[in-house]
Amino acid sequence: MPLIDALVTEHKIVIPANERTSVGFNNAGGGGMSTGGKAQTIVRRIENLPVLTLLRQIEGDVNYGYDQIRWRQHMAAKLSGFQGDMRRDE
Repeated sequence: MPLIDALVTEHKIVIPANERTSVGFNNAGGGGMSTGGKAQTIVRRIENLPVLTLLRQIEGDVNYGYDQIRWRQHMAAKLSGFQGDMRRDE
């Protein structure tokens, strides 16, 4: 399961606040000015190819790509592979 968790990871990148002043004018004589700004946080999802390669080597008969949900379902089915009859004998 840790491999499946590492298959696609999220990374936050903070872009600092803009400390510049910008001034703009248009052809109609209007203008505007802006200063500063807020820091911006961008979240990027990164697919981990070495982890996918390892999962495919371990589970050679399947390939779910970067679909973490399907990989988890596959592993859960494999680990709980009870093949018997669930009925009780009375």
